[in-house]
Amino acid sequence: MPLDDRLRRYALEIYMPESQGYDVACFIESDFPFLALHVGDIMNPRVWLPEAANLIESIPSQYGSVLRITGLEHFVIQTDNGYSQHKIGVFTERLDNIAESRQG
Repeated sequence: MPLDDRLRRYALEIYMPESQGYDVACFIESDFPFLALHVGDIMNPRVWLPEAANLIESIPSQYGSVLRITGLEHFVIQTDNGYSQHKIGVFTERLDNIAESRQG
């Protein structure tokens, strides 16, 4: 398997708000582990690739949108080639007011 086609060791699959894991907003892979994610954490999609950020921003909102993590699901993927990946499914809900989501 060519290096560019192999699974990266870690991945985040971030789901659209309230989609129950059926609609992926953003998929990110890395050869290095991500920092710990927790239910209640806030994710700001404006720094994602434009396609993913625009998908979240397409939901009407007066103040812009951020996502709150509502749940996490772990997947351990193994292939016949000996590659493996730890993928975390990230369930979200949308917060309409970015300012209210930030600590004072």
